[in-house]
Amino acid sequence: MKPYPDPWLPAMFGVLLLPSIGACQRVKPLDSDEIRVSGTIELTPVGVNCWRLTGKDGKNYELRADQAPAGLLTNGKSVTLVLKLRSDLMSACQVGQIADVVRVE
Repeated sequence: MKPYPDPWLPAMFGVLLLPSIGACQRVKPLDSDEIRVSGTIELTPVGVNCWRLTGKDGKNYELRADQAPAGLLTNGKSVTLVLKLRSDLMSACQVGQIADVVRVE
């Protein structure tokens, strides 16, 4: 007894699914002033409403609550973000380099 009516059928499904699998793995390229960081979001004990992304790269990035997308700022949440570093801003929190969230990946 054959497992499939035609032996070429499983191979055909594989060929048809390959493009869709590759599309899921495509990553949008970064602009020259953007960085991609994976890490954990933390509400810091410093100041009021001071949020930090502790990156797996060993660096800390300060996320501004008024700029971050809704639902992103959750203590302990693991994320990958595309950030734009801001050297033109100052903060009372001083928990890392200030960064704007460009997108969540």
